[in-house]
Amino acid sequence: MNADYQFKCNSHDGAISYIILPIKRLHDALRVLNNGFYPHENCCAALELTKNSKAVDELNHLVIETIKDGISIVALDNANDEIIGISVNKIQCDCGVDVFEQYNVDKLMEIMFLAVLPKCRNSNIGTELVRADLILAKELSKSFNGPKLVTALWTSNYTSKIGEKLDFEVLATRHASNIIYNGIKFSDKIDAEHQTIKLAGKRINEN
Repeated sequence: MNADYQFKCNSHDGAISYIILPIKRLHDALRVLNNGFYPHENCCAALELTKNSKAVDELNHLVIETIKDGISIVALDNANDEIIGISVNKIQCDCGVDVFEQYNVDKLMEIMFLAVLPKCRNSNIGTELVRADLILAKELSKSFNGPKLVTALWTSNYTSKIGEKLDFEVLATRHASNIIYNGIKFSDKIDAEHQTIKLAGKRINEN
C-alpha cells in the first residue's frame, strides 16, 4: 500500500486514536505483543510459547515482516502517546482455501494477532481495534482494489464476543481438546471457559 496513506479513527471521547502503525514505533508495538499477547493468548499458552525464546523471536520476526504491509493498526493513548493495543493485519490473496470460494472473493484482510496491554483491558480497546480494521478494509476496498472480506481466528470467549458484537459470521469451530501438540491437548493447558476456537469472517460492504 502507498506509504503516504493516512488513516485515523478516534474513540468517542477522543482519548484513544486508532492509526496505522508507524514503522518508527515498531518497538512499542512489539512490547504490547510481548506483554499482552504471548503470555496470555490461549494458543500461545497451550504451546508454552514464552518458555521458548527462539520461538518468540521467530514470531516477532513474522510480525515485523507483516507490519511492513502497512495495514496493522495500533491504539494510541493520546494522554501520554503510549501504544496500548495492536491489531496485526495481513492481506491474503486467493490460494485455493475454501473461505475465498465461500465468499467469492480473491483478496481478504486477516487479523493475525489482536493484543491489548493488561493494564488497559476491559476498556473496549480490542473491539475498537477490530472496528477500525473494518473501516480500513472498507477504505482499501474502495480506493485500492483492496480486500472484500476480513477474517479472524477467535481463540477466547473475549474475542468471540468482539466478533459477535461486530457481526462476524462464524465459519468453523474447533474444540481445544481436538488440538494436540507434543501429545498434550490444548484443552489441558488453557482455562476451561475458553475451550472453543472459531474461524470468523465479515464481508466488506463498499456502500
